[in-house]
Amino acid sequence: MKSAMMTLLTVVFTLLAMSANILHLVSAEEPEKYAGVFVNEHPKDEITLYWVNPAMREDDPARFKVEAVIPPRGGVHHSTTYHGHEFYYEYDGTGNYFVMDLPNAHKEQLVVLANHRGEGIRVRCDISVNAGRAEASFDIMVQPFWAPRGATRFLELVRAGYYNGVVFNRVVP
Repeated sequence: MKSAMMTLLTVVFTLLAMSANILHLVSAEEPEKYAGVFVNEHPKDEITLYWVNPAMREDDPARFKVEAVIPPRGGVHHSTTYHGHEFYYEYDGTGNYFVMDLPNAHKEQLVVLANHRGEGIRVRCDISVNAGRAEASFDIMVQPFWAPRGATRFLELVRAGYYNGVVFNRVVP
């Protein structure tokens, strides 16, 4: 009875080991694809986005492949990408490399370009106070790295004029 039990356990462990090897082979075949969404928030300049081929030498000019030329002020480029893909663009004379991170729950990663200093994007709001008897303004600093999807959508709505003429109430503590 002991030898039958040992034989059974050996078969079970062998099957478990084989299934683990099969799972490893399946997962190593191809990384999961997801959408890379690149948004150019530069106010005036288009950005040329390059995909970087890591298999090539650093001094080989063919290492950089043009992925897209993205227009300014909220221009968007959608691309199929993988975790670990490397991209490059120039902004203000400085080269910027970045590697795609893991996707979000929507199977995408949103990347805001031309805001590498992290100072945010200033939106100036002109307002009338006291039923139009006084003029004033305030600034909203949009921080794309805090919530890229929300920041991009807010800037799209501002550019489209969605908030023009909208009444905002402010509570002063």
